[in-house]
Amino acid sequence: MNIYIMVDAEGISGIFDSQQVMASGNRYSEGQELMVQDINACVEACKEAGVQKIYVRDCHGSGANVIWSKLSSLADYYIIGYTGQDRFPGLDECDGVILLGYHSMAGTTGGILEHTMSSAAIQNYWVNGQKVGEIAIDAAIVGERGKPVIMVSGDDKAC
Repeated sequence: MNIYIMVDAEGISGIFDSQQVMASGNRYSEGQELMVQDINACVEACKEAGVQKIYVRDCHGSGANVIWSKLSSLADYYIIGYTGQDRFPGLDECDGVILLGYHSMAGTTGGILEHTMSSAAIQNYWVNGQKVGEIAIDAAIVGERGKPVIMVSGDDKAC
């Protein structure tokens, strides 16, 4: 079994301040460290569960937020930076997807750093007339490609 771990930042354990998730933020390095810790815990758990290959993609902003040198060597592929129109490169080789460190959609009361895609340029998305956030968007993308989302992590308002 192969697993794809798609990683955002705002729902990572310990993230609570926009300064932790913006490259210009004075707490950005702290946010990067927290991302590495959550990714490594997820990768190690997947390997313990018998996953053969693990793909890890940073999908926060530019996709270049993770301190790659500190990531577990147990992951087989790291996808760095902007990937063009294919949001999930390598997905066809995988059996399931983990959405790690996701956050609640724009307008969610009490959500930590809630937004949908770009708080500067996009406020809302709708699918079939229903307002959705990044969790639903990415779940729909992988579902369209025949892959299940097997886990989502984030704050208590993420889902």
